[in-house]
Amino acid sequence: MNEKELGILIRRELLAGLARYGITDLPVKQGYQPTTQGRVTRCLYFWALPDTPEGWQYTARTTDPDTLLMTTKETQIIASSYQIGALVPDDPNNLTQKTAKDLTVLARMVVQSQPFIKALTAENVGVRRPSDVRNPQFVNDRDQYEFNPSFDFTVTHKQVIIQSTDSIDRIELNIRRV
Repeated sequence: MNEKELGILIRRELLAGLARYGITDLPVKQGYQPTTQGRVTRCLYFWALPDTPEGWQYTARTTDPDTLLMTTKETQIIASSYQIGALVPDDPNNLTQKTAKDLTVLARMVVQSQPFIKALTAENVGVRRPSDVRNPQFVNDRDQYEFNPSFDFTVTHKQVIIQSTDSIDRIELNIRRV
């Protein structure tokens, strides 16, 4: 599974999971888009972190007896990590408002939920336990404190490369004494 397919799968299942908990008005966007997207005022973002190959590549070779083509299939398990965080302006007068931290904790629960794990497993993607939620703050463009809570999680998937080569059908030996 390539990076774009994985991002689409994660976003789709985050949206479905949030909807199961009644949150249907929160956009989910992948951060660092190749096109300028700007910041959305109230949004759940996810960013790709480094990938880690796990173990050695597994190699399997087969030869087609009719064409004598040898196919080499190499499979690598990859652990891809993501960070998810919410940006939500806080209204101190609205006591029922879900804060950025509330929405991030909810997103963490979605990632750890059985429906999310089942959906990713059905696509041959494993899900590892997410990290704790961090809650750092920053000063926004209006000189107000704003919170940017986030957590990390890792999924495992396979990447495969396939190469076909012609088989040797005869060998000519011309060995001479020197």
